[in-house]
Amino acid sequence: MELNNSGSRNSRTSRQSLAEVLQAHEEQLELEQKSKLKKAQTLSQKKIRQQQIQTLKEQSLREILGFFTNQIDVKRFLKNKKKLLSSDDTEESEKYQDEFLNPNEFEEMKHIYEDCNIGDLVIVFPNPDDEDAPAGEVTFLEAEKVFDKFITVITDEVSKSYLKKERDSFLLSFLTLGDYVKPQKKTKKQEDKKQDDKKQNKDHNENQNQQSNNKDGHKEEKQDKERKNENDNHKNLSEDAKLLPHQKDQPSRINSQQSQHTESKTAEETSYEKYQKFMKLYEVQLKQEEEQYQEQRNVAKQVQVEQFSEVKFSQQFYRRWQKQKKQEDIIIDPLKELLKIDLNNIKQFKNVSKQLSKGGYLVKRMNDEVDYDWICQNSPPKDFLTLVRITVINKLSRNAFVHCRQFVSTTGKHIFVVVKSHQQVITRQAQKMKITKQIEMGFADLFSLEPVDNEFRPLRLKSYVRLIDDDLRNILAQEEYGQPEPEFDYLNCQDVENYCLKLYIKVRQWKGKDLKYNVVKKQREVDKILKEVVTDLNIDQSHEKVELIDDIPITDEEWQVYYLYLESILCFGKKIQWAKEQKMKEVIENIAFLYKLVFLKALGDANQIWYAENQSFWREFNGEKQIIFNLWGRLNITPVAPYTEYFKSSGSAGSSLWRKYEINENKHRSEFINMEKIKITNSIVLKHINILKMLQMQYLFAYFPVHDLHQLKGQGELKKQFFEPLKKNGFIIEKESSEGEKYLRDLFKELADEAESTDFDSESLEKESGFNPRVPWFVPIDSIRDYFGEKIALYFDFLSYYAKQLWYMAVISIITQGIMSSSSLELRQTAIIGFSIIIIIWSTFFMEFWKREQVYFSVRFGQQNFEADEAERPAFEGDFIRSVLNDDLNEEFYSPLKRKMKQLLALSISAIIIGCVIGCVIGINILKNTLIEQKLDQTLSNTIPSILQAVSINFFNFIYNKVGQTFNVLENHKILSTYENSLVAKFTIFRFVNNFIQFFITSFLSSYFVQLKLCQVNLEIQNDCFQILSNQMTTIFLTNIISLQIPKLVAPHIKAFITNLLTKKDEKLVEHPFNLIDEEIERQLKLDPYQTNEEVDGSVNDYMELAIQFSYLSLFGLAFPACYILAFVQNVVKLQVDKFNFFNYSRRPFPQGASSIGNWLVIFEMISFLAIFTNAGLIVFTSEIIKENQVQVFSTLLIVFLTLKYIIRFLVPDEPAEALVLNRRHEFVVEKAVKGFQTESNARYLIQKINRQIGGPREVISSEEEN
Repeated sequence: MELNNSGSRNSRTSRQSLAEVLQAHEEQLELEQKSKLKKAQTLSQKKIRQQQIQTLKEQSLREILGFFTNQIDVKRFLKNKKKLLSSDDTEESEKYQDEFLNPNEFEEMKHIYEDCNIGDLVIVFPNPDDEDAPAGEVTFLEAEKVFDKFITVITDEVSKSYLKKERDSFLLSFLTLGDYVKPQKKTKKQEDKKQDDKKQNKDHNENQNQQSNNKDGHKEEKQDKERKNENDNHKNLSEDAKLLPHQKDQPSRINSQQSQHTESKTAEETSYEKYQKFMKLYEVQLKQEEEQYQEQRNVAKQVQVEQFSEVKFSQQFYRRWQKQKKQEDIIIDPLKELLKIDLNNIKQFKNVSKQLSKGGYLVKRMNDEVDYDWICQNSPPKDFLTLVRITVINKLSRNAFVHCRQFVSTTGKHIFVVVKSHQQVITRQAQKMKITKQIEMGFADLFSLEPVDNEFRPLRLKSYVRLIDDDLRNILAQEEYGQPEPEFDYLNCQDVENYCLKLYIKVRQWKGKDLKYNVVKKQREVDKILKEVVTDLNIDQSHEKVELIDDIPITDEEWQVYYLYLESILCFGKKIQWAKEQKMKEVIENIAFLYKLVFLKALGDANQIWYAENQSFWREFNGEKQIIFNLWGRLNITPVAPYTEYFKSSGSAGSSLWRKYEINENKHRSEFINMEKIKITNSIVLKHINILKMLQMQYLFAYFPVHDLHQLKGQGELKKQFFEPLKKNGFIIEKESSEGEKYLRDLFKELADEAESTDFDSESLEKESGFNPRVPWFVPIDSIRDYFGEKIALYFDFLSYYAKQLWYMAVISIITQGIMSSSSLELRQTAIIGFSIIIIIWSTFFMEFWKREQVYFSVRFGQQNFEADEAERPAFEGDFIRSVLNDDLNEEFYSPLKRKMKQLLALSISAIIIGCVIGCVIGINILKNTLIEQKLDQTLSNTIPSILQAVSINFFNFIYNKVGQTFNVLENHKILSTYENSLVAKFTIFRFVNNFIQFFITSFLSSYFVQLKLCQVNLEIQNDCFQILSNQMTTIFLTNIISLQIPKLVAPHIKAFITNLLTKKDEKLVEHPFNLIDEEIERQLKLDPYQTNEEVDGSVNDYMELAIQFSYLSLFGLAFPACYILAFVQNVVKLQVDKFNFFNYSRRPFPQGASSIGNWLVIFEMISFLAIFTNAGLIVFTSEIIKENQVQVFSTLLIVFLTLKYIIRFLVPDEPAEALVLNRRHEFVVEKAVKGFQTESNARYLIQKINRQIGGPREVISSEEEN
């Protein structure tokens, strides 16, 4: 029993242990299954994520590809763009649609032209579908090079991954272009073969005639079988095409029977070959669809039930396909098949070549023998030039968010792309570029415009106003608590100046206590206005809480005029405060500018009234037209507001921070003038497209900014006609002026007469720059800078300064020339020595005062910290190596040794040309001596050689211009500035030798070449070098006036006449709202570009001309003092001719910054220094004044002249006191008024960024940052 019990217990325990084991095993299996499920889930989630990432990449790539192939979802793109560039205008206008624009395009353009600006920049492409367009082929490698080097610019604006997508999309789009078909040329062998074939065909036909009828029947049976096979093949292709709609996942596959036969071949096929096979089947289906479409169209025409448009089938097919894309039953997706091509396998594209032009994107439709229209097919591009144009436009639209509009020229030769930037784009780019912007004077330094005494202390703080006795205090207190006097109705005062003029009659009678009582009373009223001004503009006046020490009193007459000033401040101040109480938004946004105008108006009117009542000849002669002055008037400095780096301001005070300008004929105001917009838009374009290289490779025809007819020539009415059709068709929505706008414009009209010239666009630049006989060197530098930019303005400033300095020397030179021509020998010698000293002093003062002038120029226009960009030359070509500086593995490098060898070659060629110059000089002297020996008239014998000398100088200058530019290109400079410096050095050295070799030989080497008789005047005067130099300089200066300035006036007229004569235009243009605008833009293309060559602007030639003239005056002006009056006339004429050409015959140059004239300053300094040696040499060796100890006297004169030059340089500082004062004042104002405001703005921006990064609430991000 015990055994049985123990056995049963053992069996139970074994059963229990087995059950536990089974249970544990099941649990383990469950755990394993769960782990497998988790692994499967994680794997599936990874796959899903990978698929999602791949889908997003494919969608992004597909979107870019759709842009490049002209199959874009415009509505979606514009919707995204509108989110980024949100507009204040929330009103929706009716959709406009015609044969030119669809509703989406119209919606984009609706707000672009509200600023009444026809465009910022114009990019001109050659029309690839024109008859004269060059034909050719483009390989896959060439397409890669075009995108990488010409179209793409690597910057921080676009990520590298996005650029990779754009590159892939461009190359895939390239593969969809039409294949290039080489034109077949008939050779002699081919013609001989054709003749042999004809003979064989004749023999074969004769043999066929001899054959029996049975053989003919057998042959007919074979032909029938061949026809059946062809029909079967065609049916198979059509069946394969029909199978395409049923293959959603794998649309590139064909039916199973065909795949089995071609299985071995497809294993060897590349991805591009598969795509080509798919497209063949796709094209078959297109043909079938087109045939069905044509049949339906013919039936409909016969029945006259349905009307079909004349649009091609391909357009309607793509429109229908785009509508069906979003449906689930997508039939065909060529883009999906295109994305399957492996671009990394470059070998498969070895034999791929596409057509360069004539892809049929534009079709020329002839209406009659003369009239024609260009019709856009709006289909995917089929030639490379069209693809490049579409790519450039879409990169600018997608990446840069600028607006692009295209049109074809009237000749059909070019396609214009007009580029305009939205205001929000300009603002953002200005922040990124960290451009220097001017602060509004009324915001930054308003109280510097109030009247001050001789110690620069404000009159409102003087003891006369602030410290009053008990009697006056009691009178004021009684008036304050008593019954108030009836107040003058300032709000309804329309003519404040006339009111103050009448008031001045009464004020002049006030003396002593009466005057002080009225001034103190009026000051207290004005203080209430000023208190609100201080609050509105957040002005710190803590420095005024001190007592004035040694306060010097002023006259009663000054206090009387100051009272008029206070009355004007009170009148306009109450008007502004009333508008502020009415919450007029427009007035509040311009409140700082308004107060600046009020201060200037009040001070100007008060002084004018005083001068009108106290006018005298002596005051007119001395220019004493003011009795009270502001801070700038006491310093004799034009008031200039400070500049600082631009940042986006906010709030009511921020709206008045930056200076605003009048930008069009409708009196609209903006923080950015049109010149700045062009500068910023150009930087945007250059950051996305390598325009310079595209111009060099002729993918572009031209690239230039657009002239503004209103600002340049005052043709506002003509410009308004451009925009009338746009208003009629809804492109510009005219808004009724609000009460605030009307009130603001009324205030501007009252305050405009004392404003700065650039505050209001009252006169055109052409009218403002008109010739002033009293000041013939006058140039409105501020207006020229606001239109052309700082670099052109600095050139005109230098030319004006040069002409002004010549005026003083012209007066002295006439007196000296008279003494040298008619006086005794001793007086003549004294005049020569004295005038040489004057030349040294003048040339030194000329350079020293110009240094001061350009420093003041840089301060006035915020160019102190300007640095020119080191742009790379588009024509530079080198070998790719690793950069030692930054480890760039693909840096282009050109050997300096090769460049030196080419420079040596250029030097040797230049030496040969200089040898020819010397030969001409000797030949002309031999001719002169021959004419003298033949006893020809003395005038002719000296004039003819001088004219020949001037002609030879211009001839060799022309020759070396071509040679020098050629060698400069061969030197292959990488940086544009080094290229320009090298070109300037070549031109300067050669022209210096070419112009002055004759003068140096005649002046200093005539004694070594006695046989040449270089200084022979006639048979009687055998040695008068001064007379020879005088004759030569007279002829050269007169010929320069004729040969350099007159062609600049005549040549543009002749060129325009010939161009219009040879150009064939489409006279009957299709009516469209942009017709007038397009005609004006096309007219500006015909203007001459302001360029020396394709890479250097025209300032090189202009400064070179002035440098050569300065050399004549400084080096050899002693021989002919009257040359200074000729130079003055020449420069005045040049100034007027340059203005005329810039305003009428030149394209608008790209505005560029500048703080100095650059290397030209060094060249002028060298000429001024060399003048010491030539003037000393002329006195000692040429004038025959010194006949003994010439070397010792020459050395002594050098020491005297050098000492005199460096004493002047020591006494005249490089920086004028005005510039130092302005700099210090600007630093103080920026630190006080702007830095705190900027810090607050930056802090707000950083907080928003932090909230975005840590996933903070969306509400924290303000609307200002979103905009």
